[in-house]
Amino acid sequence: MSKLEVILPDWNAPDTIYAGCTTRSGGVSQRGYASLNLASHVEDDTLNVQRNRELLQQQLALPAVPQWLDQTHSTSVTNLDQQSSRNTDAAITSTPSCIAVVLTADCLPVLFTNIQGTEVGAAHAGWRGLLNGVLENTVQAFASPAEQIIAW
Repeated sequence: MSKLEVILPDWNAPDTIYAGCTTRSGGVSQRGYASLNLASHVEDDTLNVQRNRELLQQQLALPAVPQWLDQTHSTSVTNLDQQSSRNTDAAITSTPSCIAVVLTADCLPVLFTNIQGTEVGAAHAGWRGLLNGVLENTVQAFASPAEQIIAW
């Protein structure tokens, strides 16, 4: 098992915002799911997925447990501060140390923050979601005006 690989965004986010995108390296999953599979909805061994999620939290020294979604290829957005449904493709939060995450394979992760660094969001942008407005819905879910939101 190797160390996790994380792609860090090149954006003008405030210093208080930590964002990244993992690669598949650094986990314990085997065969077609090797190695860092974080998805519980595929046929990977659930113990491997759980261990991969623990490795993510430990190796990146995350201050809290990531808030995993049950992604549906939709345009819905959940506010993690309100404990809304997890059957969604995007999440926002204004709670410090709350970790909004999305899983992607052949889709795009899109990360958001307001320029003050008091709100963050993550969207799973597949072709259906992009076509039907998942990014627009994510921006609209922020309390901040759209012109104060940046994305990567």
